[in-house]
Amino acid sequence: MLDGYSAFSAADAQRACEQLLRGGPVRIKDADGVGGAGQAVVNDLPQFDAWLTSRRCGEPWQGGVVL
Repeated sequence: MLDGYSAFSAADAQRACEQLLRGGPVRIKDADGVGGAGQAVVNDLPQFDAWLTSRRCGEPWQGGVVL
């Protein structure tokens, strides 16, 4: 089983990513994404921030993200 989180705000997603990055690369995608659509693998926080910027315009989030 893999560790993972659901997040419904940018701050929660960043905290989850920081935690998960300690164990290696992190897969992230919109929670309502189908299959692999819209998913990315990030290796560090700058990559995570770039993904986040490209996917979300503000708060509150609809559907959240999974990491």
